[in-house]
Amino acid sequence: MPEVGKSYFEENGQNIAAAVQELYSLQDGFLEKSKASFGEPIREDPSYEGIPFVLPFLEARHFLEASAEERARWFEVFDGYMIESMKDAGVLMAFKDPAFDDVIYAVLQAMQSEGVLWPIEG
Repeated sequence: MPEVGKSYFEENGQNIAAAVQELYSLQDGFLEKSKASFGEPIREDPSYEGIPFVLPFLEARHFLEASAEERARWFEVFDGYMIESMKDAGVLMAFKDPAFDDVIYAVLQAMQSEGVLWPIEG
């Protein structure tokens, strides 16, 4: 990087390595995959071309209603999905790796054995 660029970053308290990493991450396939998988409903919107990526607000029902093929396409975009879901009254977590179920189950069992209780509303 030219000295002028380095001094600009340093004078403004910027981390050059972090900035380079951020720019490099824009070359990752995630951006285009997300638009291809989830952007169809907004493709005709004039702002579509300027949107770097598209991710949906999924609910548990979306995972239950989706076909295996559709879920497989989602997990080509991301390895895991986690969001606070008001509709589901909690945190929705879905992971590509089915072994994650064992991990979360072990965490919940450990919490329960330590007396940590959480409300379950139906």
